[in-house]
Amino acid sequence: TWTGNATFDGPMYVKAVNRPNTLDSYGGDPSGATDCGAAITAALAGYKGVIEPHPRGTYRTSTTIQLPTSNFEYRGARAGVLQGTGVWVNGPQFLWSGAAGGTVVEMVGAEDVVLRGLNIDGGGVAAVTCLLIDSVNNPATYNLKVSEFFMQRFGGIGGGTGYGIRIGQSIVNDYQMDRITVEEGTCYYGDIGISIESDNACDGSIFKRIELLSCNQ
Repeated sequence: TWTGNATFDGPMYVKAVNRPNTLDSYGGDPSGATDCGAAITAALAGYKGVIEPHPRGTYRTSTTIQLPTSNFEYRGARAGVLQGTGVWVNGPQFLWSGAAGGTVVEMVGAEDVVLRGLNIDGGGVAAVTCLLIDSVNNPATYNLKVSEFFMQRFGGIGGGTGYGIRIGQSIVNDYQMDRITVEEGTCYYGDIGISIESDNACDGSIFKRIELLSCNQ
């Protein structure tokens, strides 16, 4: 118990600590009951800063989620089987419930973006792409980091090819994408784990400590 007395002569400064915004406040439904992809895309249009998928859960979508492409950080928590342990860890995830051949999350013309703890479940639907990274050259895609990710069930009955992470689409364009880092993640149970398709993709890029489990390629 303090029994003395003290005086204070001078100004007091209080620093405000801002918590990251959470996905549920931007249209997300973590229960998995609502198709919330379009709401998330619309709410985050032009957003800059940090977003967290809170509360943890399953965010279901039947339309492609387009995350902000400039000065943006998605700060999730990795799901899946921890490497070397066999222990399953639950984390927030996007679950595809749309048509075959769809893309769950798309980044086109991204710069200075971090996607950490991005978990995507393709739902076992044929020819699904969990994460598409591409460029339209204006702006080009650069300084993009994807880490601690878990992509699963991309591809299924019905033909076509599914992708965990697809970088560039050479059939569509051949635009430059530089300084992309993909690390510390897992692609599980699908067709092609990671595909680099553009001839001009990934100059000065880093790919490391990536686990491909039960992938055809």
